[in-house]
Amino acid sequence: MDVTARFGVLGAGRLGEAIARTWFLRTAEPPLVWSRGGRRVSRESRPRAPEAKWVRDWTSILNAESIAIAIPGKAVIELARGSREAAQFAGNVFSAASSLSRASLARVFPRATIVCISPFLIDGVNSIPMLVLRPRDLPLSQWL
Repeated sequence: MDVTARFGVLGAGRLGEAIARTWFLRTAEPPLVWSRGGRRVSRESRPRAPEAKWVRDWTSILNAESIAIAIPGKAVIELARGSREAAQFAGNVFSAASSLSRASLARVFPRATIVCISPFLIDGVNSIPMLVLRPRDLPLSQWL
């Protein structure tokens, strides 16, 4: 896959939209975004993550150098299991799917560098504080 963006977000719920918005505000680069429900939620008239570049096929976010997973773990596994594109993705995966272990993610993204994150959404704050743990087997040179 050709890299077409620096960052992609899988999911556009409250967390995914906040991650996409924060990325855009800090970099002025629209992230790639995919959501099962699409750009609009039926109950809302406003589009979600209007600053993003929306893609129709979830594998299109794998055209980014790094992706953030902001959907439940079961949904990630259902999407990515058996996916040739996921197996070939060699970028960074930042997973906020708390139900997934790094080992589970490594099975569907075997070539990727995987980091599990725990973001905190705080209303009225223009950033997303998060806890990020460096995996023991990730060399310091790849971490910094």
